[in-house]
Amino acid sequence: MIGLSGRTNISSGDYLGFFFSLYGLPVIIVGIVVLILILGLDINTFIILSALVEEQKLDLKLKDVLLAAIRSIKNFFSPLGIGLVIYVAIVLPIIDFGIKLGPLENFKIPNFITSVIFDSPFYSTIYTAAVIILFIISLFYVFSIHFMLIGDQDAPTAFRSSRRLMTKYWLRFIVDYVIKSIKLFGLILMSGALAFGAILLISIGLGLFYGEENVLAIAVILSVFELIGAATFLAIPIAIGFVTQLYYKYNKLESKPPKIGLVAQAKKLDKNRLYQKIRVKTKVEVAAFVILATMLNFGAAIVAEDSFSEIFKTKVNIEIIAHRGGGDLEAENTVASNKLPRCKQRGIFSRIIIHQC
Repeated sequence: MIGLSGRTNISSGDYLGFFFSLYGLPVIIVGIVVLILILGLDINTFIILSALVEEQKLDLKLKDVLLAAIRSIKNFFSPLGIGLVIYVAIVLPIIDFGIKLGPLENFKIPNFITSVIFDSPFYSTIYTAAVIILFIISLFYVFSIHFMLIGDQDAPTAFRSSRRLMTKYWLRFIVDYVIKSIKLFGLILMSGALAFGAILLISIGLGLFYGEENVLAIAVILSVFELIGAATFLAIPIAIGFVTQLYYKYNKLESKPPKIGLVAQAKKLDKNRLYQKIRVKTKVEVAAFVILATMLNFGAAIVAEDSFSEIFKTKVNIEIIAHRGGGDLEAENTVASNKLPRCKQRGIFSRIIIHQC
């Protein structure tokens, strides 16, 4: 479609013209369908899993959860459902509500726009008011997807149910969510400190038998990055899990205990079986994973040791080229972006894009 419109790509200067053209409409439709599919395999899966945890229905296969998430997609092929998907994909990342679609987790307002907003009291006031309004909307309709998936309601009914529930519990939700987040942050800090201490101890222990300091340094760095990556990966599922816990809590207070029907095959595990599963199998799997990850890290470190000086070179002469001007500090392809002090003082090259009108 982009090629048929006479373009080779879409830039920030002409994307509106493209999307509102005859060629842009199919791209928008495909984009919405892709977002719905991502939602079904991303957020919906986490909601279903967290609901099963709340109901202690852990005797199931993962494929049943994935099939349930795929079946749930049909609920979003409606005007309200599509609006909800677009809202989750675009608006929630902007107001940083904590719930984002995986591919759009880094979606945000460009820095050159926010700098203009915050430099002006007028724009700042409008922006703050808009964020507050969007936050309130998000707050009152936060359980909409839960009512669709767990309560088996259509989109309009789910929206009304979420609004009615949150009208009563909105303040309690904020307090509960903040308290859970603080506790989680403390747990992450303690777990991270323990994990980092364990990594150092393992490295020191191995250092007694393997004297290559460079290898040990690379292995420690890899391990730390893996810990950070794991924490980042788990952030969104945990945020969704918090919301699911509060969904069950408030519905039970209303004497309407939820019961998920999407995964009919799921059964409860009795306490003894659950204890044995956690006590033996889970601990063995975690220990095996840690040992395997440590071995892989040291294997990669041994391979990379020969290039240690190149990898960690501190004095590197890099030729800098400003893409469409001075990065995202000013609007792209403008005179202002090419006259930024940072560009002029360092004497770097600037690459701009020129369109024939």
